[in-house]
Amino acid sequence: MEGEGTPKGGFVFVSATGLLATWWSYKAGLIEFRDVRAWLACHEVKARRCSLEMGRAPRFTEGEVGRLVGGVGGEHVRASLRRLARASLLSWSHSCIEFRAASEGLPADAIAFIESVTNHRRRIPVPRPLLRFLTRERKPVLVATAIGHLLRCMYFRKGRCEPKGLCKASWIANTLGVDERNVKAARKALETVGILQRSPTPQLVMNRYGVAIRLNLGWSCPKSESPRPIPVSTTESPRPRETGISSFGRSENQKLGAPNRPGVRKRTGRGPSLSRVTREDLTDTSRLCGLFEQALARGWVGRSEAERLKFFAAAEHARRFARKTAEGLFVSVVKRGLWHHLTLSDEDAARRAVRVLPTLAPALNKPRPRVLATPDDEGSESIRERVRRSLASVGVGNDR
Repeated sequence: MEGEGTPKGGFVFVSATGLLATWWSYKAGLIEFRDVRAWLACHEVKARRCSLEMGRAPRFTEGEVGRLVGGVGGEHVRASLRRLARASLLSWSHSCIEFRAASEGLPADAIAFIESVTNHRRRIPVPRPLLRFLTRERKPVLVATAIGHLLRCMYFRKGRCEPKGLCKASWIANTLGVDERNVKAARKALETVGILQRSPTPQLVMNRYGVAIRLNLGWSCPKSESPRPIPVSTTESPRPRETGISSFGRSENQKLGAPNRPGVRKRTGRGPSLSRVTREDLTDTSRLCGLFEQALARGWVGRSEAERLKFFAAAEHARRFARKTAEGLFVSVVKRGLWHHLTLSDEDAARRAVRVLPTLAPALNKPRPRVLATPDDEGSESIRERVRRSLASVGVGNDR
């Protein structure tokens, strides 16, 4: 078979420990997904210098990494390299690139994550066409699916690559922290492109160990270094599961719903809730107060002025910097205590919102000021006495 034992276009050794440490850093929020692609691109950049003549020194540039990752401008590449170096995942310079190959110095959670994978100390022979394909892929679940199959099905034994193995979608989902149904969709997409090849597998073996998968060593990207579009979406939420209920008897001529009318949507009367935070909750200070009381009851925040200020600053930060949903970012910051992401401008905006809010006094547990009695609060008898005296004074004046 073409490419048997040696991938078409060559391969590069990637440390399984470094690969798992990079993915853990992405899931922990230390780096971005673009940084994972930049980390993979650095392996391709270094592999291009492996056949230099004797006496010649290599020179690496950010522009070469940027061309592999894609995008406009080079500042995002430099930022990715800085984050990767800050996370101790690689050491970058114009003359040398070094990658992490051991788990020493990593947090305890990262070490536990790495050690949960069998044979994490080995080196994975990653085909270079597949490596270039992953550097341009923008779907995290598809990259995670490819990484899972590389960990389970790609080995280097006796001087040759062995691209066969058994892999379960549930193992990839549980290990790398992605949705199982999206993993299955991504695996089907990789099979459609030609990267993965499925082999017939007995049902008992499939139930216990997974599907027999073979990585196609003869696969290569088109001339543009980017394969045809994936026919399925692996970044959206998974489709609802099929219930098996037949649609027989349903009308095919269903009436379409009325389109949404323009204008401001009226409130439905539902109060704010941390279980279903809406965009309106983040813009309405009075509803934010309700969310603060709920977070206080759950133990996520304290009752001090500083805690309340951070709570309002988290709402400002979510509205300004959220990439997908501001509501999800707000709940994550408050629940996980990620206050270090807040900026000074967030705190200033929150301070102005707290200053103008009149309903904070009950939340601060301050005693309400006593209201002095007014003449309206006096009894009717005293009022009549005052009227009688005024009339008497007027009568005396008239007599005079």
